[in-house]
Amino acid sequence: MTQPENQSRESDSPSADSPIAKPNLRQRIVAMAAAVIVLIIVGTPLAGFLWLRSAVVRETEWNALWHTQTMIIRHLARTRGEWPRSWDDLEPDFQPTNHSHRTDSTQTLHDCVNVDFDLNLQEVDLSETEDPPKFISLKSGRLEAETIKVNRELQESLKKSLDRWGQ
Repeated sequence: MTQPENQSRESDSPSADSPIAKPNLRQRIVAMAAAVIVLIIVGTPLAGFLWLRSAVVRETEWNALWHTQTMIIRHLARTRGEWPRSWDDLEPDFQPTNHSHRTDSTQTLHDCVNVDFDLNLQEVDLSETEDPPKFISLKSGRLEAETIKVNRELQESLKKSLDRWGQ
């Protein structure tokens, strides 16, 4: 290899002291600021969309849970304490609400809520107050505290109704 070829190869690679080797501090700050701005521009609407979607799903499930509880209480009053055996048994007790159009169909309730239709009321311990029987639950498994509250209120309603009807 001749000397001029060797020198040209060495001069092609940037040296450590060369301004090409390392971007200066100003370029780094501008690049980081641009990355942060892009992240904020893309991330904020995405986070907002995901939060809103989650809130709508939670509201739908919450309303479905309470709507189903109300239907069961109406059914028990109409049948004098007979536990429903299917969604068809609860159909006459369905009343659309004014506050939420997301649960204004029995299909929505059926899609969101599990009801223990095989329940035998004579075998259920209604005296347990700490952990109420699981009459209904959400299929998603979310809102566990709300599910316990709904079941506890359903338990209290059942106790009062069965005492009233002498069962």
